[in-house]
Amino acid sequence: MRARELQAHDRYQRHQETWGDGPPYFSEGTFDFWQNIAQGRFTLGHCAACDSRYFPPRVICPSCWSADAVDLVDTPGVGTVVSYTELHTVSTALRPIAPVVMVCVDLAEKVRILTWLLGDDDRGSIAVGSPCRIGVEEVLGANRFVARLL
Repeated sequence: MRARELQAHDRYQRHQETWGDGPPYFSEGTFDFWQNIAQGRFTLGHCAACDSRYFPPRVICPSCWSADAVDLVDTPGVGTVVSYTELHTVSTALRPIAPVVMVCVDLAEKVRILTWLLGDDDRGSIAVGSPCRIGVEEVLGANRFVARLL
């Protein structure tokens, strides 16, 4: 096997050890992100060439198109709710936590993220402009990145 194929095979094996055969699906650009989630860390993509941050992580910077200056950086995950919706019809896997509140959050780093809002008390008090924090919590037996109102 070529070096790149060996590297992909190694990543696949490490992914299976952490996540099993199911999602999240990974690529060369998201593998380290999902490993960080498994370890309880939420990270953003970062380009050293133009100093921009972005989500989801990828191998090419969406701002300057640099392919060799991309890494992941920790974030406090503090932001503001810009939109939200409550989903009553969900996949079979999410039925135990339905209804699911999806929130669109603008982080302080000027990155927009779509994720779940956790906290039954938060459902009644959510509004556009609500401050929140994105972090990693165990949901349905696996670490996931989620939002909680502050």
